[in-house]
Amino acid sequence: MKYIVYWKLLKIPLHSETILKYKLHFFHYSIFLSLFEDMFLNDEYYVKLPRNPHIIDLGSEVGISVSYFKSIYPNARIEAFEPDPVSYKLLTKNIEDNAIKKVTTYNVALANKVGLMSFYIDPSVEGSLTMSLFEKRQKKRIAVKVDRLSHYIKQRVDLLKMDIEGAEFDVLSDLSHSKKISLVDTMIIEYHHHIDVKKNNLSRLLALLEKNGFGYQLEAKYPFPFKKQIYQDCLIFAYRE
Repeated sequence: MKYIVYWKLLKIPLHSETILKYKLHFFHYSIFLSLFEDMFLNDEYYVKLPRNPHIIDLGSEVGISVSYFKSIYPNARIEAFEPDPVSYKLLTKNIEDNAIKKVTTYNVALANKVGLMSFYIDPSVEGSLTMSLFEKRQKKRIAVKVDRLSHYIKQRVDLLKMDIEGAEFDVLSDLSHSKKISLVDTMIIEYHHHIDVKKNNLSRLLALLEKNGFGYQLEAKYPFPFKKQIYQDCLIFAYRE
């Protein structure tokens, strides 16, 4: 009942679809279909893990990634992070409505500092995939809690999935500086190249992975012909050498 009242007060319509055994609520079909294709059809986040893995999911949005990991590893222990307060509400609703066990959620953004930071959202598209700590992604600013991921890693992490719209290097820098990166076995990182078209930082991120003993594979889509200074999504699969 509390969720029904919440969404009615915000005047946000919800949609729902069933994926395998999970009935998931979401805001927009275009976003849902994009995530469904990436995860359930293309298996972008699939990696062979121990039977009962510990997974950290940065950028859980409304929980489609959580349901994907749980469909493969039902006994996985998942820590799910989502900074957007509206998406976070729906994330917790999807987890509770489907009685998904062994999932801990955090309404917090990850960076290399602690406190409050500006977070940029699209007020016309709830659950937008381009919400970010970086102003160049969206225009409306809200304040969110930020923390270091190193504060949450206490034991071995089998998989760290990261889709955090430009904060990838800051999070990895924190893990490297704190030495907590030594507890991480595998990473799947959505790297957002040219959020700022004047900066080229991919080599810094790859050098950080190499410094900490990771090999990696890269996948990057690009519409031809080539052009300069174009935003591009890159998928990095990092693994212990």
